[in-house]
Amino acid sequence: MHIPRFARPFAEVAGWQDLTWSLRPVSPLISGERIFLTDGRAISYAESVMGYVRDYKLGTIIGGTTAGANGNVVGFTLPGGFSVMFTGMRVSRHDGRTPYHTVGVAPDIPLEPSLEGIRAGKDEVLARALTILQIRP
Repeated sequence: MHIPRFARPFAEVAGWQDLTWSLRPVSPLISGERIFLTDGRAISYAESVMGYVRDYKLGTIIGGTTAGANGNVVGFTLPGGFSVMFTGMRVSRHDGRTPYHTVGVAPDIPLEPSLEGIRAGKDEVLARALTILQIRP
């Protein structure tokens, strides 16, 4: 997470304050195949968790790409009562360079629910995960 530093009001960014959680997986890890289901509803903290899953290879990610909107929220109210909210920091992957905003975490196995599956009451993403785990749904 990179927070912009300004030297004076309305000025260009003078630098960045870099922050990190510095989390590392600890033993014992869950043995066996690990699968994580996600999609565009994963935002903020949930998206951070998926970033750790991907970058530390903690399991297979199935579903859709996360929201790509991580970081703190900054907001203000305009005349007329309209509210504007946006991310107030730049967030990158764990390498400190690769952008996160509008990119998110892409799944290892992309899979979106189909209209037919939704109408039939089937969770196709979960069914795919169970197939990989060799568990009969």
